[in-house]
Amino acid sequence: MRLLPAITTLVLGLSAPVWAGESSIWWPGWTISSTEDFSAINNGEKPFPHPLSALFDANPKTAWVMNPQATSTEMYLSESESVEKLFGKTKRGLLISTQSRSQKGSAQGRWLSGLQIMNGDNRSKRAFAGGNRIRTLRVTLLDGKRRHGYTLPLQNRMGWQRVSWPRQRADKVAIEFAELGDAKKPVCASGLGLLDGAREIKWNMPQAVLFYDGLEGEGAIMLLNRRGEVIDGLATDDGESGEWSSDGRFVAGINGGGGIKPYLWIADAKKGKIIRKIYPRTSQEDLSFEWISAQQMKVEFLRHTKKSDGAYKPFQTKIYRF
Repeated sequence: MRLLPAITTLVLGLSAPVWAGESSIWWPGWTISSTEDFSAINNGEKPFPHPLSALFDANPKTAWVMNPQATSTEMYLSESESVEKLFGKTKRGLLISTQSRSQKGSAQGRWLSGLQIMNGDNRSKRAFAGGNRIRTLRVTLLDGKRRHGYTLPLQNRMGWQRVSWPRQRADKVAIEFAELGDAKKPVCASGLGLLDGAREIKWNMPQAVLFYDGLEGEGAIMLLNRRGEVIDGLATDDGESGEWSSDGRFVAGINGGGGIKPYLWIADAKKGKIIRKIYPRTSQEDLSFEWISAQQMKVEFLRHTKKSDGAYKPFQTKIYRF
């Protein structure tokens, strides 16, 4: 991964966007995409008050509250997996993939027979009464070209509840909020899990996850903690999506451009904090990096030379251990 000095898109301080597609969070083994539109509620600098990650932190005292404007139909799916087919008329829902956005190769797939959900805002009885609940889910399981759909009613109560379907393998699960208690209020939920029989499949979500806000052209990829606070970001003009170490402990990315001096950041995802930043010595230099083991990274420092024909060439290589 490397950064070019011509990058102009900033991860922080975004101007008012004019379009939105799906937002998503990802960490090793999983990508969760939502039809949320963040254009009306965040400018990339303030914390996200009820982040999507609250669904997967196993904490009933947190809640995901879907943006009321969450009606985007621009989720990036194949023609056979269109938003209209997966999310019906409501166009409100989640798409769970058993593959991280940063992961290469095909999704590993999972055997699934149901899900559990903490319907509504379970932070308190008052929050539950004031928020919206889901009456009916429409779940579509996708495994290559095969797809099976199930309509599943939910109970209007606090706490975990389980719904089931015939056990089958899937690499993606689309969950449509087919019927809501109040269509004018945002969707709320305090937890979500997938099941294989009686066994709950572990999300293993770290304290920090990568997040894409879905805004075309001015979209941003950020590293968020569980409070929805931005830890750092990525320079998206260079195709950055962050790189995880093989054990999922660390994640790294390059930020900068548009007046910000480029730098490489490395975060301890389990602790949810940046542990190191590496800068090139001058504005004419560039960086590239790759994980060579679970705890070691190779960083190349690049610059123009007279013989490089305008291309960046490495002039120094360092190995960092974390």
